[in-house]
Amino acid sequence: MVKNVCYEGKDHTGECIGPCEGCESYGKDRRVKDRRKRGISFKLKERREGFDRRKNQLRNKSIVAKAFAFGAIYLRHSQTLLAILLVLFILLNLADYLFTLKALAAGFVEVNPIMDKMFSVSSALAGVFKVGATIFITAVIWLFKRYRVVLEASILFLLIYIILIVYHIYGAIKYY
Repeated sequence: MVKNVCYEGKDHTGECIGPCEGCESYGKDRRVKDRRKRGISFKLKERREGFDRRKNQLRNKSIVAKAFAFGAIYLRHSQTLLAILLVLFILLNLADYLFTLKALAAGFVEVNPIMDKMFSVSSALAGVFKVGATIFITAVIWLFKRYRVVLEASILFLLIYIILIVYHIYGAIKYY
């Protein structure tokens, strides 16, 4: 079925002032298919970053969730602060490796099963694995720093390593 269209902007409904058949803008519709039904689309379905602009998004959240959300907002707006956090994460990871070496030399056992296998092969292999994993995690956090979940996870990683280092220091004071 051929549809006739007035290219002055009006469909053939008789709204023109004169007869459409004599108008030079009246003719066969030149569009072949509907533009909204295209083939493959390369758009991402979800483009939200997790930072909602509405003010009441944290109203019913716990104090811990609010702390992580506000921390993520500060990290989002300050690349320097995020870089400091990541450098601190790397340093705490290296301190964990050194404390673990000291504890293993004193006769303690490694609790992490992956690192236990690495230490049973070689302490250098364990160090290379730990540094490689740390650099990989740091790179992932830096590449996806615009997403709230990634920034909150980086804060969580840092807190876990701070608690782990405090535990190592407590064990070093008590047992060495």
